[in-house]
Amino acid sequence: MKMNVSVKAGLSFGALMGLFFALLFGITNGQKEGISALVSGILLSLAGGLLSGVLFGLFMDIFVMIQTKKFEPLRSQMAAEYRVVFESGANHFINKESVGGWLFLTSESLFFKSHQFNIQNHELSIPMNAIKSVAPCKLLAFQTGLKIEKTDGKWEKFVVNDTKEWAAKINELLVKHEQKEYSMRT
Repeated sequence: MKMNVSVKAGLSFGALMGLFFALLFGITNGQKEGISALVSGILLSLAGGLLSGVLFGLFMDIFVMIQTKKFEPLRSQMAAEYRVVFESGANHFINKESVGGWLFLTSESLFFKSHQFNIQNHELSIPMNAIKSVAPCKLLAFQTGLKIEKTDGKWEKFVVNDTKEWAAKINELLVKHEQKEYSMRT
């Protein structure tokens, strides 16, 4: 059974925060109270960190479900106007902010629209002929990034689930576009 991505992220976040607070609380308490306080402080901090991580993951699941429903009109509009190849929730990095929204791959472009809970709300459309390359990449410690190199030398980064599938589908369309352009030239 595949574990939910936000629960995985929540557990990872919770474990890291639990470890941080365990060390902080444990060392501080251990210096004052002795080894038993150190051990109990570490265990309580780890348990609290994991619990808060799971709650964070559940909160993120609820947020994603709400955003998926809110993007339904846009998804219907995109499907009516374009041949949508792939889509999912995504974050787009712009000026060091990870802007949340929805990413669409159509046969002609990669299109991102942010949701309302961002500082830098925006839309971004990258035509397929403006994409030079695409590859999954690590963001922080996780393989959740999608790095798009454009023909003008600029880069766009997204956080998506299934980075390998996104990259494969985009690369497949890039090959089709190259073949189409080649056949038009000959």
